[in-house]
Amino acid sequence: MIRIKRMIKKEASVTLFVCLAVPVLAVLILSLLEGARYCGLKADAKEWPKLAAESLFAGYQSVLLDEYGLFFLDGSFGTGELNIQRTEDEMKLLLQENFSAGSGDFGVNLFRMQTDDVQVLKYRLATDESGKVFEMCAANAMKKTLGQRAARNILDKIEHAEKKAEEAGDPETVMTKADTALKEAAEQKEEKMAEPADVSAMENPLELIPKLRRQGIVGLVLPEGKTVSGKTMSVDNCLLKRSCYRGNFRQPESPGWYERILMQEFVKPLIGNAVAPKEEEALAYGTEYLICGKGSDEENLKGVVKKLLVVREALNFLYLQQDTAKQNEALALASVLAGIVGNPAVVQAVEWGILAAWAYAESICDIKALLSGKKIPLIKEASEWNTQLSNLSEAVSGECGGAAHGLSYENYLDVLLCRKTVKQIAYRSMDLMEKNIQNEEQYANCRMDAMLVGMKTETEFMADTLFFEIMGEDQIGGFAFSEQAEYVYH
Repeated sequence: MIRIKRMIKKEASVTLFVCLAVPVLAVLILSLLEGARYCGLKADAKEWPKLAAESLFAGYQSVLLDEYGLFFLDGSFGTGELNIQRTEDEMKLLLQENFSAGSGDFGVNLFRMQTDDVQVLKYRLATDESGKVFEMCAANAMKKTLGQRAARNILDKIEHAEKKAEEAGDPETVMTKADTALKEAAEQKEEKMAEPADVSAMENPLELIPKLRRQGIVGLVLPEGKTVSGKTMSVDNCLLKRSCYRGNFRQPESPGWYERILMQEFVKPLIGNAVAPKEEEALAYGTEYLICGKGSDEENLKGVVKKLLVVREALNFLYLQQDTAKQNEALALASVLAGIVGNPAVVQAVEWGILAAWAYAESICDIKALLSGKKIPLIKEASEWNTQLSNLSEAVSGECGGAAHGLSYENYLDVLLCRKTVKQIAYRSMDLMEKNIQNEEQYANCRMDAMLVGMKTETEFMADTLFFEIMGEDQIGGFAFSEQAEYVYH
């Protein structure tokens, strides 16, 4: 009897221990499970904003990608007005879809959370930083195509051309001084004696150049059979004239000469020029628009031709300063035109004016050859000279030959492009892109200054406890997470 009581007492003590241990063990296990769940929730809270941002930016503007190979997200969502609130709502919707609780065949989602709030802290637009954001985007798209050494060669050619043009001085000023000296000489001739009969019959280059300019420069340089594009577009609301949206998310990179060359080389083949026009674009001569910014191909071509004439005129004038034979021809004509006054200074001034006029006439032939797709050397040799001083008017109206080597029309455009600011090149490039997008009916309101390149967000999540609820009232009150994420197109 005593033994039976001892056994009962011993079994009762084990039952009591188990009764006390099981709840403690259950609390421990559930706490460990909840702790593991917390770590999983925190990992999801950190990862999902990045994935949601990637999903959002996967909705890039398709025309820009198809036509130009650039990734931009339309921050106006087709309305034409930048809408950051809509961006936040889209992010929140993406997160809610991914965090929704599983059901049916998918079982139960133990890591369900709710998106409490999404805020876009910073955002970067294509037009930010005076076009430098676009410059970096274009450069990044071009880096695999054009290496730094090749870009350096392009820059060296541009700098060499600029340097040579500066060495030549200003031919226009030389012509003006010569014309003034010649008029003074003519007055002195009238006082001394009648003008010789053979002088009036001679072609005076200083009188020919103003006549050529009055004819219209585009008509003079246009190759036979070539017509000027009649395309036009409104520039009243172009990016350089309107108040653009501005982001507050600066890019870490600082573009330099390499990115500048890459941007130009990226844009040029996409927008065309007078030699290789893009007939399907808003303007066929897009590169000329980058340089001049006018609303028609004709105006832009006229502006570029004038600028190229200045470049070639200076380079041709530099060559004439080194060609003794041609200097002797100019001196002989100057002596006939002004030598009768017996003033060597006047004769010399007229001589140099004739050389400058000759350089201008040669430049007309050069531009005509360039627009025909031919090449013109930076500094010519005697065999590559096209015009003769005795018949300049006939020479500029005829066919003009090029050279087997030298720079093409596009190469000379590089020189003019490098004289423009990054903002001018970037914004005018985006003008053309904007017009191209707006040709699509569903994107008629798109604006390039509303195109998002990247953004930084802060997302807040809420999650209820799961395993603590099994033990009764939840004393923690759930979990809260706040995570930042950043996404930028590369």
